[in-house]
Formats: sequence, C-alpha cells, structure tokens
Amino acid sequence: MMKKVFALILAAALCLSFGACNSQTDSTGNGGAPDAGRASEVVVGIAADPGTLDPFVASNTGNIATYQTVYEHLLYINGMGGEPQPSIAKSYELESESNGQWVWAFEINEGVKDADGNTYTANDVKWYVDTIKPLGVDANMEYIDEIEVVDDTHFKMHLNASQIGLVELLASSIKGVVRETYEKYGNEFAKNPVTTAHYQVSKYTTGSEIVAEKRDDYWGENVNKALQAKANVDKITFKIITDATQMDIALQNNEVDMIPSVASADLFDFLNEDDLSVKDGFFADDYLRGATLIMFFNNSENNAFANEDLRKACAYAVDTGAIVQNVLGGQGTALCTVGSECFGDFQMDWYDDEYYGRNGVNLDKAKELLTSSGFDTSQEIRIITETDNTIVRVAQIVDSYLRELGLNPKIESYEAALYEEMCADPDAWDIFIGYRGAGDYLANMWRWTFDQEIRDGFTANFVHDEELQGYLKACLDPNSHTPEDMTKFKNLLNDKCYAYGIFAQKMYVLGSKKVTEFVFAENWSIVPGACSYNF
Repeated sequence: MMKKVFALILAAALCLSFGACNSQTDSTGNGGAPDAGRASEVVVGIAADPGTLDPFVASNTGNIATYQTVYEHLLYINGMGGEPQPSIAKSYELESESNGQWVWAFEINEGVKDADGNTYTANDVKWYVDTIKPLGVDANMEYIDEIEVVDDTHFKMHLNASQIGLVELLASSIKGVVRETYEKYGNEFAKNPVTTAHYQVSKYTTGSEIVAEKRDDYWGENVNKALQAKANVDKITFKIITDATQMDIALQNNEVDMIPSVASADLFDFLNEDDLSVKDGFFADDYLRGATLIMFFNNSENNAFANEDLRKACAYAVDTGAIVQNVLGGQGTALCTVGSECFGDFQMDWYDDEYYGRNGVNLDKAKELLTSSGFDTSQEIRIITETDNTIVRVAQIVDSYLRELGLNPKIESYEAALYEEMCADPDAWDIFIGYRGAGDYLANMWRWTFDQEIRDGFTANFVHDEELQGYLKACLDPNSHTPEDMTKFKNLLNDKCYAYGIFAQKMYVLGSKKVTEFVFAENWSIVPGACSYNF
C-alpha cells in the first residue's frame, strides 16, 4: 500500500497561446514577491457578491472567487486535475478497505493556528464535517461516513466509496476553521471570518468590496509549502463588479489589476489589431473551461432517439468545428468525445479518430442513417436549452443543420431550475443541449452524467447499457484508472453516440502590468496571493 506524502511543488509557468509569460521567480519560490518592508496591493474584480463568507454555505460565483484567499484547506489541488499540494494536512494514506468502506489515515501539521491564536486540530476537522454534512450544501460530503479522531494531529476519514480523486476532492473542500473561534464570533464570522489562512478579512462592504490583508503571525510561514498558500502581496481587495462591460472598463482604467473569465468576444479590447498580441500595460492567460457543451439524445424506451441510427444521423449532420468558428470566433475546441483536453486523463490521440461532423458535415452519411432509422421526418423534435445566450445560439445552428437533413426541430429555452427539472423528465424533450463538467478528472465528469448506479439504472439521458457501466466503473476505480480503460469507455460512448460533444470554450484572465504570472485553483479561479507581480 503506497503512502501518499506531499512534496514541495513549485509554480509551473502557464504560457500564453498568443505570447510569452515573463514571470519572475526568486530563490525562495515566491515569484515576483515584493521587497521586504515594501507595501503592495492588488485589486481583483469579481462578478458577484458572495453574500456571506460563512464556511458552511453552498458555492456561488462570489465565494468561489474569494474562498481560496479567505480560507485554507487540508490540501490544495494545483489547477484542474493537478497534483495535491501540502497545506494543513501533512500526509495521508489508504489504511484499509473492506465491505464497502475505505479508511484514509491523515496527519496534519503541528502548530496550525488561526489569527486568534487558537490551535487547529483533528477535532476541528470532525466538527467541520459533522456540521456541513447535514446542511446538504456540499453533496460530496455524503461520501464521508465518519471522521474518527485519533489525536490532535491524526484522524481517519471513513468513506463509503472509492473513485479517482475522491479523497483529494474531499480534503480540498475542508476549510481551516477552529470551532472555538467560530463559536466565539457567532454571526460576525460571516462578515469577518477568523481562519488559519495567510490572509484575513479586514473589511467587507456588501455589494462593494472585500479586503483581505496578509498576517504577520501566519503559522505556516516556514512549513506550508503549497503554492496556493503563498502571500506574494500584502493586501488584496476584491472589488464587486456585476456588469461584464464595467469589469472590462475597470481594468482599462486601472481601477482593478485582474479580472477572471473573460469571454473571447470581449478580449479584443485588450489586443493589438495587427498581430493580436496583448497591448502594453496588460497581461493575459487562457484556459479551456471544464464545463463542456454537449448535445444529449433521449434514450428512453419510447423515444425515437433510442434508435442508434437516428442519433448518428444527427451527429453527422452537425459540424461542431463550424459552430466553434461561428459562436466562439474560433476561441475554443471542437470535441472528439464527451469531454475536453482540459482534464488530465484525457488522451490527446483521441483527436486522431473520426468523430461524426467534427471536421465537416457528412450529409450523405447522415441521410443514409436517417433512412435506415425509419424515423417519421414530419415528427417534431423537441430541443431544450437553458436561457444562456451562447447555448441558444448553438441550438439555433443545430436547428439549421437538422432542417437541412430534413428534420423538424423546435427549440424551447428555460431558466436554469426549470431546465434541470425538464431534463429529468423523459417525456419533455428529444434533445437537450447543455454544459457538463468537473473540477478534476474527465472520468468524474462522465460519472455525473453516465453513472447508472446513481440514477436507478439509467444515465442522465436514460441510457441503460451494462457494458458502458462496466467501463465507467473501471475508469473511476483508482486501481484501474488507466489510459486503456478511459479509451474503452470513450470508444463505446462514441460508437453508440448516446451524446455528441460540441465544444469547450477558451476563456481568458487578464491583468494589469503588475501581474507577471497567474496561479489558479482547480476550478480556474484566480488565487491572487499566489500570483507573481512586478511592483
């Protein structure tokens, strides 16, 4: 049984597709850290107010952008699908597995203290899990049956499941909060949390800004080597700007130093027209979204799309490469399966395989399959989407492709809550187009959509396929999560065409001339304290 012990992981350069990074790293690994005694500040634009900084609430746009600064965790994940990094936890290992129980033994660092000077122990881990689990705000906590405290620095995490990345996902979700401190401050904690993190909130003005300042007495100064726990700036101000246009203007006017998740259409304000290089005074980086856009076919027993030839006919008729050009301006990737290369377990040689209409419509093949399916082309095909401008635009292009094939589609768009409700109703749709994603592995993205064990024997689009389920279980098993197993699942999924991958969108993060390197959490949110700067 191999023990997983964290090792020091230094910052890896995130290079631009359209320019070279110019990050600076000193001998301590604190890239671009300000000189000793020199005050420094960055202002980060965020698209939503968290509403509360309490640790026991569901994720939202605002707290996702701020929690990597406000809280530290048992461990961090270095970018999407990246390696775990040391933080509060020092080491962990799988101690035993039997009868559907997996027991992981953790050791945490000694001397972990919050800003009030209270010591964080294994009892605080147990309290955190016991508090958040019944609230239902983090569904992954259901995998933890028990936190067993051994002593102050050792505990055992009893899990009721085993899948790739699960223990790391759970450990990276547990925040460094001391129970004594949390109970001392009561309701005040939601506005001014006192945590074990390198930064502490000094001001929270609802709807305006959140200010976090570097601690002088941080417990992990010479112990915590996690990249995301670095403090390369003295003061971080999160400025709440809910309008995307105003966010861009704020960066142009030097009111903020960095803004996250800029869509490709908005990027050109910051590029030179002649060669599309980044304008002087700005810094940029890009990534593929973990959420990929997919066209799902209804495979329920009484639906016409339970017919494989009909599904394939539609896939051959839809040119996803053209959709990337028309909808994203080329700033994205046409998929070669359900999932993209942003995941570490994606196999790049999958791009070598033919994938329906990815490289152009094959209308002759599509019509041949439509004929063999026996489908009545006068029958209306119900396509449902969310009221998201990008998805609706894609649906409209899909509509035109299907009409060229001779079909009769109808698009219906719904707000998110109603859309999800309708997707769960096999009688409400024939095709739904929507995003699916994960924060770590492609296998886990597949799980949330295609695992028949969590949906009474069916996938999210009502497929029942024992062979597919068997391959998925192998992909999710840490002992058999191999390129070969991943390829087997991908091949069967593609061959049956239960769903058709459309695209992964390229997104951008932009910074002022202060920024020399961005550092990201596993959900692609910026970790401003860990970024590199040139003050």
